[in-house]
Amino acid sequence: MRGILYRYVLIYSLLSANTYAPNCTDGHYHWCVANLNNHEYWQAIA
Repeated sequence: MRGILYRYVLIYSLLSANTYAPNCTDGHYHWCVANLNNHEYWQAIA
C-alpha cells in the first residue's frame, strides 16, 4: 500500500510543482522537489 501512495505523491509532485506560483517561490514547489528527491519513495515503487 505504501508504494501506491508514494507513486501518487511522485506523480502529483511532478505534475503540480509550478502550479501555484509561476516563479516557483512558494512552499509547494519546494515540497514537490523534496518528494522527487526522496530515495525512499523511488525505492518503494521499484
